Amino acid sequence: MGTALGTITARGKSMNEAYREACQDAENEYGHKQGYSGHINCTYGIKRDMTREYNAAKNKNAFIDDLYYNIGSGECYGVILEKPKSNINKVKSSVEITPQKGTKQWETRYVVEVLGSRDIASEKTQGAAIKKAREHCEKTQDTCRIHLTKVLVKGVTHVATVRYKQSKTQKDGKYLFIYAAKD
Repeated sequence: MGTALGTITARGKSMNEAYREACQDAENEYGHKQGYSGHINCTYGIKRDMTREYNAAKNKNAFIDDLYYNIGSGECYGVILEKPKSNINKVKSSVEITPQKGTKQWETRYVVEVLGSRDIASEKTQGAAIKKAREHCEKTQDTCRIHLTKVLVKGVTHVATVRYKQSKTQKDGKYLFIYAAKD
């Protein structure tokens, strides 16, 4: 195995986010071949931000070639090509209230939860919930917990929607990554 040199551009709110996106795209496109696709997803993360050095270089291609000559296997360097522009809105979200009409009806339920995991049953009586918990526990050796809760059985549970409100000038940054992936 050798080292595959490459450059790629990606967009994101930060250099780290753009790097993660580039790695995910490379894995989706080229796979991982047990961790050695020869693309950016086979690097160990961003070693250093080289924006200042890149911008100071008179010949950008020569700068990249020089970096290729000195880069170690699995290393990746990042350069900010376009800075991200953040949301300048005072209020960055909008709220839509969903009116609730009519009466609401609540019911007491006993919810069986696999400890630290997920709900597996919701019963009207404690006895029925214990029975479900015992069946699950004996079958899977999981520990279960039973919670007493109220469930809305008549009415609407959706009361509001909160959406992010993007500013007109907001945009992701553009980043260049220079990497040496294991091939």
